[in-house]
Amino acid sequence: FATATAVPYGILLLWFDRNEQEPLLLVGTAFMWGAVVATAISLVFNTSFGLVAMDIVGNPAVADQLTASISAPFIEELTKGIAVFIIFLLFRRDFDNVLDGILYGALIGLGFAWLENIIYYVRAGSGGVENMFQLVWIRGVLNGATSHAAYTGLTGLGFGLVRVLRKGVLRWAFVPLFWGMAMFAHFL
Repeated sequence: FATATAVPYGILLLWFDRNEQEPLLLVGTAFMWGAVVATAISLVFNTSFGLVAMDIVGNPAVADQLTASISAPFIEELTKGIAVFIIFLLFRRDFDNVLDGILYGALIGLGFAWLENIIYYVRAGSGGVENMFQLVWIRGVLNGATSHAAYTGLTGLGFGLVRVLRKGVLRWAFVPLFWGMAMFAHFL
């Protein structure tokens, strides 16, 4: 189910940049960074944060909400944003405009959402097929392109603006501004 929703969204993202297609190896690497590297690092940090929160508040529901509201937006957008930064630095020829920034950010976010959705669907499935299908509908269909892909797309937008403006120190303010917006959107 995660693949069935991620693939159409990925194709749509690539279609937006159809006039200047990106190298498939870089597209796949961006997706896989989100799926593997960002998800693994975030899982470790978010789980650790949740355990500490549980020790402090003593209520699993409150600890989960604190993790989702504080740790997840910061850590997940940081780990995904690092990939955007690496692509920005190392692949200048392929990351040459704002759309490229949004595209690479969204692909990284889509990869993250793909693997995270698999994890959530498996957990929900243990409570019954109906629970899993409700989650597929909410996370995969309704929020498939408006969650992680959109958040990290904002980070990519900031880097893309730096790339196209080319001059001036103030242009670098777009990176923390849009990265912060990604974290805030994720928090919301």
